[in-house]
Amino acid sequence: MGHFDYKSSYRRNLPHLQPRGVSIFVTFRLADSLPSSLIRQWQDERKWLAHLERTNPAHFARMATDFERTWFAKFESVLDGITCGPTWLKDERVADQVAASLHYRDGKVYRLDAFSIMPNHTHVVLKLLTSP
Repeated sequence: MGHFDYKSSYRRNLPHLQPRGVSIFVTFRLADSLPSSLIRQWQDERKWLAHLERTNPAHFARMATDFERTWFAKFESVLDGITCGPTWLKDERVADQVAASLHYRDGKVYRLDAFSIMPNHTHVVLKLLTSP
């Protein structure tokens, strides 16, 4: 399997799904752009969610989506508020490099639909291309 071949899912810190034929929304951020206290809180709550998955799968199924949506909104709010961490992406030269990197694989690995480069994070909407 090549580096960019389709994978039904993989696991690192979170489950990351790559469904065939759908657009994917990705956010990546600069290191230290979120307060460590918020990350620790999120990790503690994620441990609780993992425990719930093991002990009460039916309740977990109802809670998991709400948990992810709530945390996504919280992280976005903190990132958009730019209260801590670096803001290198507001430098036009750095932002141009990120944009060029996103465009480099457009049409080769994915179809780049949209992106937004913020001072400390970037949002990307793309669709993975299928192998011939």
